[in-house]
Amino acid sequence: MSTKDYQDLNNVVLLNTFQIDKKRYRVFYNNETLIWEKEKSNKNKISIPIHDVISVSYPNRKNSSTTSTPQHTQQAFPVLNTTTSYNSVEIQNNSINNVDDFRCFTINYAKRCIDPKVQDVGSASSKKSCHNINNWRIHSITLHNNDKYIIKEWHDTLSKILNSLKRPRKLLLFINPYGGKKNALQLYEKYAKPIFQMANVDVSVIISQRPNQIFDLVMQQHLDQFDGIACSGGDGTFSELFNGLIYRKMMNEHSSSLENNEQLNIDFDNIQTPDIPCGIIPAGSTDTIAYCMHGTTDVKTCIIHIVLGQTTGLDISSISTDRGLIKFYASVVAYGYLGDIAFENDQYRFLGPKRYEYVGFKKILMNRGYDAELMLLQEPESNSSQVNENSNVCDNEQELKCYENCNVCSKPRTYNNNNNNNTDVIKPDNEGDEKYKRITGKFFMVNSANISCACERSPSGFSPYCHLGDGYMHLVLVRHGGFFQNIKLLLKLASKKGQIAEYPFVELYRTKKFYFKALNSNSEGSLTDSTLPISVGPNRYSSVWNCDGEVVQDTDVVVRSHRQLLTVYRRGAISEDAVESSNGCCCCC
Repeated sequence: MSTKDYQDLNNVVLLNTFQIDKKRYRVFYNNETLIWEKEKSNKNKISIPIHDVISVSYPNRKNSSTTSTPQHTQQAFPVLNTTTSYNSVEIQNNSINNVDDFRCFTINYAKRCIDPKVQDVGSASSKKSCHNINNWRIHSITLHNNDKYIIKEWHDTLSKILNSLKRPRKLLLFINPYGGKKNALQLYEKYAKPIFQMANVDVSVIISQRPNQIFDLVMQQHLDQFDGIACSGGDGTFSELFNGLIYRKMMNEHSSSLENNEQLNIDFDNIQTPDIPCGIIPAGSTDTIAYCMHGTTDVKTCIIHIVLGQTTGLDISSISTDRGLIKFYASVVAYGYLGDIAFENDQYRFLGPKRYEYVGFKKILMNRGYDAELMLLQEPESNSSQVNENSNVCDNEQELKCYENCNVCSKPRTYNNNNNNNTDVIKPDNEGDEKYKRITGKFFMVNSANISCACERSPSGFSPYCHLGDGYMHLVLVRHGGFFQNIKLLLKLASKKGQIAEYPFVELYRTKKFYFKALNSNSEGSLTDSTLPISVGPNRYSSVWNCDGEVVQDTDVVVRSHRQLLTVYRRGAISEDAVESSNGCCCCC
């Protein structure tokens, strides 16, 4: 679409009277907003942004020549022989040449479950309530008018406007049928497929059959035909997806070096953002990433955010050794308690999601502590990254949580000069360097949170004020103590109030980079870039890393944050205060 055509659509003005639920309403469209109100009353005016409209459609008529017919879907996406693939969503064709029989059309739109500014008319779902203010639902309103040309004008104009929006038209969707409750395929058939059909999204579905298959497919196959990519599964499934996208981008950037069999030298300061946005449909055990992105793990909400097409940047962090990059992560990389849990989880996979509770309680009873040394990067010139010497809690942008339209995450990007290009794990030579803070001790848990890591089981997460797109990690250090100290920690994690950094045995630092070295361990004997559990594991002297639920055996690592490295489909969460008052602080990355 040309710039002139786009500007013409933005200047469109429509105004007519329609019947809605057998009552007369004035319906008005202008400035990307759809408004309707009762003809003889100025009360209960309803306003819907065009960006929240999913589709417009004529009524379907059986045994009629004007019935919408499905278009032919393209050939299935080529995959490996061990993968099931099919195009399961057919696009409905609403372009009707003969509109003589149509005196109405339907507008399908989405909105949050709790929005005091919007009251629904003509929608059966409007009477249903949701327990989470961040849940979205689809509503439908049917407009009647005896003039068929008015109906056609409104339908065709709104359709053109919706087609001009940047939304996924051809989507590649990976489904992991083995993660979480093993119901990802059922969730797709029940919720995702009808919404994709309503939004006229052509979806190619691939059902994965083994670990790391999604990563392999993203690396190997052509993606030019798709303008969006998503997965249905847990945090590990999403990790496979975005790791494949980032690695694919890096390989393309260094294709000449690979052709000449040269060693790939990664410039950690200039890793490029993948060209294609991605989304997640939660179907895992905890779904931490989806919860932090959307403020909920509601499946319908995450699907709606994908079809609406609005994107934002998401921070991604990397973990590497002196031998090079291991992998990227989106939620947390953890050493100690969570690392021990990740290593032992696979032995109890038959328990399903309950295995996390069983293994977690077992490790609480064992109460192991690990000696370690950390060197974390500080920025003296920036007040936002300073650690408050009088408190264990860092001065974190006046402790603003990350909500929709976040001012912290929307700050202009600057050249990321916080990292040097040296991938050596050994700490900086000059220990007196003011840029680095040295921390040693015995730790029950060391967590580097890329996001708050909140979920339904832990509403505040490890660090409730960690933002999704500001370019910083929150380093959470839990000193080793007694059994009852660990119980207090777990109870606080499960609480909706406060944060674990309030305890004296917990330290919180905001940084872009840190070095970690396990003491009393044979670092030279650590395994080379392994992300698969093998016989070697945690012992009384050293643990392993839990990287987005996957085990990393190397102990001595460098962890870096990469600001908004990934483009994701999301709208952002809102707070309860924002619902009660329009002056509430809302942010999104």
